[in-house]
Amino acid sequence: MDVMPTPITKGQNVLALPPGRYSVEEITNEQMRAMNLPVHVWHYEISVLACVNQAGATDNYKVVVVYPSEQAPQYNILSWSVWSGWKPIATATPPAMYDLPLAGGWGYQQKTCYFKTQDNVVTVNVAINATAVHHSGEIIATLPEGYRPMQSYEASATLKNPASAAALYIDTNGSLQNYGADISQGQMMYANISFVAV
Repeated sequence: MDVMPTPITKGQNVLALPPGRYSVEEITNEQMRAMNLPVHVWHYEISVLACVNQAGATDNYKVVVVYPSEQAPQYNILSWSVWSGWKPIATATPPAMYDLPLAGGWGYQQKTCYFKTQDNVVTVNVAINATAVHHSGEIIATLPEGYRPMQSYEASATLKNPASAAALYIDTNGSLQNYGADISQGQMMYANISFVAV
């Protein structure tokens, strides 16, 4: 595939292009529709990927990606002579991760953190060790506002040294509590919890 895009004729159907990189700019609304482009903008970069059979035909699988200026990229997939229709390519920003501040009597075994995605889903990774004996109901950590669940619930956890099942109770006030089991000094707790935040 060429590094520099090849200019195409205004009005040329982008879905009929052979594999390659293309560009076009300054088209009218009518030309945009004739070219099967998804949106009307000043400049487009177009990438066409395809599977070519022995006869050179590309009518059984092709991907067309359009990079319109100042808009999210969009793609259209041809599979067995049927186009999927234009869809935007997701452009998510990786979430910021924060260390989970632990209550007294706990230490970090591995990375223990929390983060929230753009669609408001919080994930808490727990990998901690008990530096003291802990009883059911004791708080392990507290999540800040904006990272708390809409309703309280229980989540499963795993203990090691010795191995056993455990549970965490996550309250709407943000507290993560050891639930249902006493934990000996030196035991490790692992959990991965996800929920929709308030």
